[in-house]
Amino acid sequence: MLEDLEAALRGHLATLLEAVPTAGPARTATAVAQLHHGPTTGLCSAVDHTRLLALDCRWLLRHLQSADRIEAAR
Repeated sequence: MLEDLEAALRGHLATLLEAVPTAGPARTATAVAQLHHGPTTGLCSAVDHTRLLALDCRWLLRHLQSADRIEAAR
């Protein structure tokens, strides 16, 4: 089940990174690194990695929302 969640989050993250290529450069680099590096061995690592993928997705979604609001205000 955790593997399925990780796979889904990887897909969402890849899509979001395409939609928001100019998000904060440091944060984007972190998200790209999480996308390309899987968890190390062990359950704690898998849980932590999956949590980080979810946080990156959440941050990118918020960034995308902010960008849409800015465009709508113009």
